[in-house]
Amino acid sequence: MRIAYVRRWVAALALCSLLTLAACAPPALGSNGVSRFHRSSVPGHHTPTPGGTPAPHPTPAPQPDGVVVAQGAHTIVGIDARVGHLLWRLALAGMLAPDSAPVVAGKLVIFVGGDNQVRAVDPHTGATVWTAALVAPSALVAGQSAIYLTALPTPGATRRHLYALSIAIGAILWQQDAGALSGTPLLAGGTLFLPQLAPNGIISLSPFDALTGAPSRAITLSATQSSKIDAIAGNLAYLHCDARTLCAVSLASGAVLWRATVGDGARPAVSGGSVFCGGEGDALLALSATTGATLFTARLSGAVLARPLVAGNILYLVTSSRTYVALNARNGALLWHFVLNDNAASAGVLASGAIALPVDGNVVALSAAIGIPLWTYRSTDNLTAAVYAASA
Repeated sequence: MRIAYVRRWVAALALCSLLTLAACAPPALGSNGVSRFHRSSVPGHHTPTPGGTPAPHPTPAPQPDGVVVAQGAHTIVGIDARVGHLLWRLALAGMLAPDSAPVVAGKLVIFVGGDNQVRAVDPHTGATVWTAALVAPSALVAGQSAIYLTALPTPGATRRHLYALSIAIGAILWQQDAGALSGTPLLAGGTLFLPQLAPNGIISLSPFDALTGAPSRAITLSATQSSKIDAIAGNLAYLHCDARTLCAVSLASGAVLWRATVGDGARPAVSGGSVFCGGEGDALLALSATTGATLFTARLSGAVLARPLVAGNILYLVTSSRTYVALNARNGALLWHFVLNDNAASAGVLASGAIALPVDGNVVALSAAIGIPLWTYRSTDNLTAAVYAASA
């Protein structure tokens, strides 16, 4: 009987040893050498690893740093500014207004659709937030709480009106007769300036209070212009007196304070007390905003094609040689250049450390710091304009 008892005791001890070894054995390996730990089917629960330490939760996918919103003839697309992936695409009825690029206003992107609709969308999803039905709307300008544009008051009307719409809900805040409109409204401080053309060819600026729409006395400019007013900064308006002459005009008196010879139809950018503009031939001019004196001239491989983009102390521009160039905005020194496969439609937008610009119907992103290509979003939508909406 004692022998039988000892046998049973040895068998129990052996079984216990086997169970202990199994509990401590390493997990089985798959064909790729990765441990095959199986997750529980219960959402949010993970099977403990040996030793009782919970398996880590999966790392969530990184969110976009922001969205590049680009416009084609019939479409609006949202592109992840970090990697160039398509986030959303809207196909719209009718052709989008060619003279109205999308604008970023508050947390929305607003654009003029081809169906007489002003539409506000969430830049991260493309979801429509509001629409406003107007007759032939165009020329969007974004303020702090309102979006400004011109439209016909009724079908068949011949004189356009100036409208202010609430950015939040799209309601009409006020409207005024735009008179003999000659260009896009310009916003400076709390005043909206509306260019108007007299029969004798003289342009005047009609100021409106941006909050209430109340008009002020028109400013008659003492120069004959061949194109619209390009910019307003401080108490000066910058415009072309003719195709090759850029003028600075006082908003107080309407007098021309200075003139400068520039490239044919060159569009200026005003920033930090300087005016940057394409010069004659293959040159970039930097002028004093107050006196018109030449600060520097940068020689390039081609003519400046579009309004330069200024970001801090760096000046970005595209040339007729299909070259995108970054210059020091203080002295014109070349920082970097990149040869594109076609001419860009504009100097682009600064987007989360990159320059995003439409090229040959696509959107190309270059590093803003060193000019290397980061990504290309290829499209059949013939994208021609882009804006950048940062993530919250």
